[in-house]
Amino acid sequence: MAEDVSIQLDFSPISIDTQYWTLSHAIDWLINLEWWEWLIILKIGFVFWVLNVTVILPSLYMQVLLYTDEMTSRKMQLPLPNFEESARVLRLGLAKYSVMQEKEESDIYWKGKNS
Repeated sequence: MAEDVSIQLDFSPISIDTQYWTLSHAIDWLINLEWWEWLIILKIGFVFWVLNVTVILPSLYMQVLLYTDEMTSRKMQLPLPNFEESARVLRLGLAKYSVMQEKEESDIYWKGKNS
């Protein structure tokens, strides 16, 4: 005396003719969705949003930030050591030249005084 109770579920994919897909077709298709289909769409949208906000966008932001930081540091740091090194060599050369010039002038002065 048991009754056969079965639920008929249709798991066939939703067929959409995309050749003539217009706004009115999209609205009609959305109106005919069941509540659980809306729930699935909302869950997929929420998961995509969470993934986008927590993983994809920060990753893109960090890549852009690191790339621009690398480019600005290359522009700023490469000329500075060469400039500082050349300035140091120039100061040393000028100091040695001025010491040599003073010694030569003093030698000329003392030679002139002694003769």
